[in-house]
Amino acid sequence: MRGVNRSRSVRRGTVRQTDVEDLTMKYFFSSDLAWRYGYGMAVYIAAQTSDLQRGIEATNAQRKRVGRRLLEDATVEEIISSLRTRGILPVETSTRSADLSDADTIG
Repeated sequence: MRGVNRSRSVRRGTVRQTDVEDLTMKYFFSSDLAWRYGYGMAVYIAAQTSDLQRGIEATNAQRKRVGRRLLEDATVEEIISSLRTRGILPVETSTRSADLSDADTIG
């Protein structure tokens, strides 16, 4: 497995490249993920995102050959949303909604 090519311009959480070999799990891992979800879950999220992006890149190669529209790149946020939907990650509740319900009980 090759290392991450950091010279590519990349938006946060997405990939804008066609070199599938550079789409390792390390590419999607960040200290923010580890801090927020714990190291093990951050590694899992990065691995899932990497797998999804590899599949998208393979599909896009086929679609490009036949002249079809390419699929969007994978994002870490999509994987987190999917994990929440499946119950693997807890759903985040907004602290503002808790404040509003407390205000209703006071007044």
